[in-house]
Formats: sequence, structure tokens, C-alpha cells
Amino acid sequence: ATSIVRLVKTLLDRSDFLFYGCNISGDMTEIRKSYPSMGDLPETKVADLGTMAVNRGLVKRGPGQLTLENLTRVVLGKVLPKPPEYRVSTVWDDNNLPDGAKAYAGKDVEAGVQIMKTFATMQDLTKRLF
Repeated sequence: ATSIVRLVKTLLDRSDFLFYGCNISGDMTEIRKSYPSMGDLPETKVADLGTMAVNRGLVKRGPGQLTLENLTRVVLGKVLPKPPEYRVSTVWDDNNLPDGAKAYAGKDVEAGVQIMKTFATMQDLTKRLF
């Protein structure tokens, strides 16, 4: 676990990275709580895909609207399987992740990247044009 903590801290310390996801600020808070040995982490640049979807007029805030599963459906027109055995699981605490968990994580990353790329081509309705 120590090498993972060191790797995560190295990534979070990079000012040239943008971290994005659904409820990414909550994820960062959980990382800070789960790994106090990391010490103080910098205020990492984060972009919340749910907020970005709202700002582009694609969804409204509400229950189930700002999830990666819903954004994948709305933005990409695809289904993102979110099986409960991985979505809410202690499997993520294991040193050797099962192949199914790796595939699940990979699909989440792929969906997030595709959504972010799509958002890059869309106007943020909260920004002034001139």
C-alpha cells in the first residue's frame, strides 16, 4: 500500500494534470481521509463532469442525474454497466484486483474520457461569449 500511496501523491502533486469525474471533489476528500499518511495534498485541479453537463444544458441537478452512468447515457448514448458487486464493494481494498473489477474501472475511465472530449466541443452555457 505504501507504494500506491506514494504514486497517488506524486500524481496529485502534479500541477499540469486535470482530474475529472463525477463527484471528483468527494473522491479527493475520501483519498485524503483514507490515506492520512499522504500529509497535506495540494488543491488539485479537478473538473466535475456532472457540473459540466449541467453547464452545457444536458441535465438538471437531481437524484441520479449527475452519475457517470447517467452521463454516459445522455452524452454518449451508451449504456455503462455498473454492477453492484463492483460499484459498492470492498474489492477495491484488495492488493490483487479481480479481472472483473479491472474491466469495470477501465470502462469507467473510458466513459469519462469520451465525455470530457465531447464536452470540449460543446459550449459552456454559463460562460459569456464576449
